[in-house]
Amino acid sequence: MIDPATRARLERWKLSLLDLSTGNRLIDAREGRTSIALPGVDPVRLAASIASGSTFAFESTLDSASGSQAPACFDTGKLRAPLPPAELARRLTSLRRTARAQLADGGVHTLWLALGLLHWSDADGVSHAAPLWLQPVELERSPGVAGPRDGGLRLVIADTVEPRFNATLGEKLRRDFDILLDARGRSIAALAGDTSDTGDAVVAGAGDDTSELVALLETAEGIAVSRAGWRVERGVQLGIFSFAKFVMWNDLDTRADALLASPVVAHLA
Repeated sequence: MIDPATRARLERWKLSLLDLSTGNRLIDAREGRTSIALPGVDPVRLAASIASGSTFAFESTLDSASGSQAPACFDTGKLRAPLPPAELARRLTSLRRTARAQLADGGVHTLWLALGLLHWSDADGVSHAAPLWLQPVELERSPGVAGPRDGGLRLVIADTVEPRFNATLGEKLRRDFDILLDARGRSIAALAGDTSDTGDAVVAGAGDDTSELVALLETAEGIAVSRAGWRVERGVQLGIFSFAKFVMWNDLDTRADALLASPVVAHLA
């Protein structure tokens, strides 16, 4: 029999790893210095293009002289952001440096495309926006190109990392709203009686198959339509997102009984 005090200590360990507050960008992806909004881009189309090896440059939609906005130009291989050219270049450079430093220091990939955003309201009626799906990417410097307009950087796939459902948001929805949404875009009704483990919500071998993303967006839209102030934005954001602590929490959560059965772990707990 597992000692209740030991189980309680394990629960405290788990809680120390789980951040479901709106300070976590996986719960509220506020635009700021660690992100770039890319409005007008179809997330499904971009996911398929990136996964198939396409690369994209960046361009400002704002003319620095007049402040006018230029039309979108997805087909030309450029992603346009509503930022002044100098600010766009600064953010791209900052994102690249931050992602490379975090990978070097902790071995964790943190640069992702947020594909689809769930706008949800908390108990106080405050609106937040959380990414639904995340595609791993990198920013590479174009050979022989460097300039203030885009920093000479191109967006490419990070092919050693798998795309994934935002399982941190999934846990937030389950705990706070009794909504069950999983990596395959299934809602609580579809999950009834299914006890299969979704792990840390990585979609292994997804490749350029966007069916999981499409299903997730459609299911999230079905959930949002019945809740006041909720909606799904089929938009895209490039930013820094970290899963490291959630992965550790999920590992403890799914293997708690096996871990507690170990004399060594029970002694440490």
